[in-house]
Amino acid sequence: MSQQLDMFTEAARPTRKRVNVPRTSVLAYQERDRSGRVDFVVQAVQMFETPQTSAELWDACVQPKGPDMDIYWIRRGLSDAQKLGLVEHAPSRECQVSGRQCVTWRLRAR
Repeated sequence: MSQQLDMFTEAARPTRKRVNVPRTSVLAYQERDRSGRVDFVVQAVQMFETPQTSAELWDACVQPKGPDMDIYWIRRGLSDAQKLGLVEHAPSRECQVSGRQCVTWRLRAR
């Protein structure tokens, strides 16, 4: 008769293989060019007179362009643009796309 495995035995726990990532790969990933994503997001924020949420920007600008740019691409672009001092948070409000309370984005006044 075989022993039934449960979540408390060692045999039931899957082990994850540890992979060593070369330092050069990490550095190359960190130094990649993000200017295209930042430029796109800044242009998208400029299109609107009122501050928009990331989901509203994605809904208005990206969906007609295809599935290669997802909402997380927009959010990463907003984060990168914020680090560069190009955009800033505006007051929160209810998002027209998700219906949740969300942070809005606007161009930073220079």
